[in-house]
Amino acid sequence: MGVNTYLGLVLFMTATSAACTKTVNECNSDSDCKDLAYPFCDVNGAFGPSGGAKNVCTIIPPECPIERCGCSPGATTCAGSTLTVCNTDGKSTTATTCSLGCASSMERCQSFTPLNGLGAALLAAATKPPVTLPASVTIDTTTGIVKDGSGAAVPFDSIVITQTGAPDIRAYIAQSVDMSGVVVTGSKAVAFVATGDITLHGLVDISANSSAAGAGAMETGSCTGSVATTGGGGGNATDGGNGAVSKDISGVIPGGAGGKAVMNYEPLFGGCRGGSSSAIGGAGGGALQMDSGTRITLDASAMVDAGGGGAGGDAMGGGAGGTIIVESPVVAINGAVVANGGAGGACGTTAPDGTRTTSPAFGSSCGTNGATHAGSGGTRTTPPTTGLTLTPVGDAGGGGSVGRLLVRTLDGSYSAGGASLISAAVVTQQLQLE
Repeated sequence: MGVNTYLGLVLFMTATSAACTKTVNECNSDSDCKDLAYPFCDVNGAFGPSGGAKNVCTIIPPECPIERCGCSPGATTCAGSTLTVCNTDGKSTTATTCSLGCASSMERCQSFTPLNGLGAALLAAATKPPVTLPASVTIDTTTGIVKDGSGAAVPFDSIVITQTGAPDIRAYIAQSVDMSGVVVTGSKAVAFVATGDITLHGLVDISANSSAAGAGAMETGSCTGSVATTGGGGGNATDGGNGAVSKDISGVIPGGAGGKAVMNYEPLFGGCRGGSSSAIGGAGGGALQMDSGTRITLDASAMVDAGGGGAGGDAMGGGAGGTIIVESPVVAINGAVVANGGAGGACGTTAPDGTRTTSPAFGSSCGTNGATHAGSGGTRTTPPTTGLTLTPVGDAGGGGSVGRLLVRTLDGSYSAGGASLISAAVVTQQLQLE
């Protein structure tokens, strides 16, 4: 073998070895590594791909720390019960604990799908800051504007969920929500959605006020009271009470029928209006949905009032109490949830709205021995009553139905403290995780 041939063979073998190991290029920084497939300079030989060799270019080591190798902004990994998200700088991460553990994809926390299309709101809430609402806050679901007691705007992001056959939902989203005294008005139902805790203190008022409807109440449909000479009460958890008209020579003429009970929780809507010929029947209480990825707590001072409105005139039906949906792995109700029906109208007096206790809103009576008596609103334990007329003097509207409370948790139950008071038809369900 000639000298030239021997040298050529040596050079060929050396080049082949270098091509296989990709360690032929020495480096002191990543900028020294020109091959895009091997861009990482392992100066200290600290990572597996270098095999312990120092100052060589390798693939990017899987175990390389984020601060050294960076990450893709927004990329997520989940291990055990810890979700790690790459921050926008691409050089740091944020870790959070998954209350339900990691999903099978290991790219996100295990979660659940909220009712009424609020899944997108729950995902979006993770990118929002925590929100603390002080006392005396007002929320207008029509415009989305949130104001404090002085009239100053309070930042609280929201999105609108469109529904078919019911008012739209205004969903307020945040990482966590802590509220102390809120009055909600407007045409849309209201939802509070957070990846973290939702905590209520004080009064959260979504109730109707006489003929003024609660946010997300129903104004039409089979659950609203019908009207003949008198109006029937609005329906929700039960049928509303029937109206009654004065006795004449033909006997008692039937009054307006009460609205029909509502059996479904999708779409979301509140109580239904009582029957009226002049738009002053009692209005329905509002609709509220709360979704949390961790826990929902009503402390001992908290009260959610979704009561129906009392009839605004003689012979009109009372409004039904509203609808509350609460979805979270853990729910603790240490305060009160009331959704009592409003009373029907009679005897020339203003009918009372649904109470904030377990007692019904009693309809007015007049005549000898209460011969004319408006129907009383329903509660958790008492159905709404029918209007009563025994003399040809005056007519009487029926009472509105009690509203509904649906609680969905990880085990299908919720805890109730010693101060808890619930006057709504309660249904519990177990969340389905995904």
